[in-house]
Amino acid sequence: MLTVGVSGVWLYIKTVYINPYVEKKKYEAKMEYFEAVIADAKEIWETLQVNKASAASIAKAKKDWEQLLLLRTKHVADKIDYSVIN
Repeated sequence: MLTVGVSGVWLYIKTVYINPYVEKKKYEAKMEYFEAVIADAKEIWETLQVNKASAASIAKAKKDWEQLLLLRTKHVADKIDYSVIN
């Protein structure tokens, strides 16, 4: 009986406190990584513009940067709980 009670308390603590904390930390780590990758892509694009690179390489760098921004936006949109917005 004691074992069932202890495991129930542990399950409650894990569900209510630990899992949301872990999910929040994972989300923050993903967003930090996204921001670093996007900043690097933008820096590459700007460097190509300053160095007068070919139009094709500038366009490709800009397209890659825009795709990363779109990916980040989709990631953030997936995280939104639309049922709360009403």
